[in-house]
Amino acid sequence: MFGDFNDRQEKYLSHILTSGRHLLQLINNILDLSKVEAGKMKLNLEPFSVNRVIDEVQTIIKTLAYKKNIEIQLDLCPEVIMYGDPAKIKQILYNLLSNAIKFTPEKGLVMIHTLEAAEGVPVDRGGNNPVTVGAKSLLLSVKDTGIGISPNDQERIFLEFEQSEQTRGKGYEGTGLGLALTKKLVELHGGQIWVKSSVGQGSEFTLLLPIKGVAPDNETANSDGESA
Repeated sequence: MFGDFNDRQEKYLSHILTSGRHLLQLINNILDLSKVEAGKMKLNLEPFSVNRVIDEVQTIIKTLAYKKNIEIQLDLCPEVIMYGDPAKIKQILYNLLSNAIKFTPEKGLVMIHTLEAAEGVPVDRGGNNPVTVGAKSLLLSVKDTGIGISPNDQERIFLEFEQSEQTRGKGYEGTGLGLALTKKLVELHGGQIWVKSSVGQGSEFTLLLPIKGVAPDNETANSDGESA
């Protein structure tokens, strides 16, 4: 309607678009957190292909990686059919991948790794805090070559409105809600999430999710209000 834009106009419009998207993400995260804390977040549980979900999220995220010349590598186990909410799993994975890209310098590397873990197998969470797999589960990790997280911040970053010392006031966009929401969505699926990281050495976020879904006494009602 207004014809071609000059460089200055395009720059301003770009800032408006970026700010609008940032505000929308903030609003959506706050709404989702409010639903979880009020017990109103509903999971639409169904069987789905883990590899297909990863492929779909990678397709969305690769534009962000391309802008920073960051390589995304996949190391996936053979096809796993999991029972859960595929849309929420995509949201979890998108949050982890977008963070990995955001905090990784140009020409860095982000890796996605999956592994089936049998019942009773011990899993290293770093430090002296291993976890033993209950039911047969999926281990999914997102590892980057980014700025890393100090030991003092590794628990705090999963709290609402908290950020690590390495990112606070350093010009990184963020509200401190993405990882808090991610943790709650993982726990709704009966899973766990943790991080292993060192400052300047990158970070590795790992999910442990039961393949057959949450136990009956922990299941969330599905969208029609019936027990899933």
